[in-house]
Amino acid sequence: MQNLADALFPSCSPVHEALCTHLDDAALVNLTESTSRRAVASALREMARRPVFALLQDIAGKGRWKASTEFYKVCETGSLWGAHNMIQRGANDWDAGLHGACYGGQRDVVELMIKKGANKWMWGLRGACERNHRDLVELMIQQGATHWNFGLSGACVGGHRDVAEIMMQKGANDWNGGLHDACCEGHREVADLLIQRGANDWDRGLHGACLGGQREMADLMIQRGANTWNSGLCGACCGGHRGLAELMIQKGANDWDAGLHCACFGGHRDLAELMIKNGANALERWAV
Repeated sequence: MQNLADALFPSCSPVHEALCTHLDDAALVNLTESTSRRAVASALREMARRPVFALLQDIAGKGRWKASTEFYKVCETGSLWGAHNMIQRGANDWDAGLHGACYGGQRDVVELMIKKGANKWMWGLRGACERNHRDLVELMIQQGATHWNFGLSGACVGGHRDVAEIMMQKGANDWNGGLHDACCEGHREVADLLIQRGANDWDRGLHGACLGGQREMADLMIQRGANTWNSGLCGACCGGHRGLAELMIQKGANDWDAGLHCACFGGHRDLAELMIKNGANALERWAV
């Protein structure tokens, strides 16, 4: 069992690398809507929980991504001097800087990035919504942001009901995607708002709750009717939450191979070994 777990762990890293180096914004949005491959879906769920450019830190040895990540951090902290200094040294990923500055609430840096040529307003909108920077939300809308569901996701991750309502007024209608995000982060008030608006995919909410380790939200989804225990098991294994994984098993989850993949993807050895103990044996099944 020890050797099998050791062999599986490296299989998760190419997913992050492939996604981050080959997907543009449109492809990312399309994949979140349509894909059924567990390897890609797990990566996208994890990406949704963190600022997209911060995720680039996961990719070792990619110089240009490392540079974008450093630029992102400087812009997030609001250091105009630091931003100008990096620009003089060659930094030019204006959209990374835009997202970082919006996430950090740094309007001066946001305006600098726009002046330099940033135009991926969806990322700025997402960052501003997640951190409840209302002035920057409005600025991104003025600049042309229209990805309301992306903004709604950010508001749900951050737990900001007022911003979520703004996105809904603009046209956001992905109630179930928002429910997943709100459950993942444990934001009951936002989850209740989405349910009022029509969210009813309790299994998706359960996955989010298990991924984020939110037992109260998991219980709420179960009370509402969630019963796809294998989805919850995958979420718990990916997020590293053994208690919720065991709860899903008690409820009837038994897809050990999927749970094993998710545990390896998340880097959670104890859960990988739990899946193997229960019968997982698909060493090659999820190779990427």
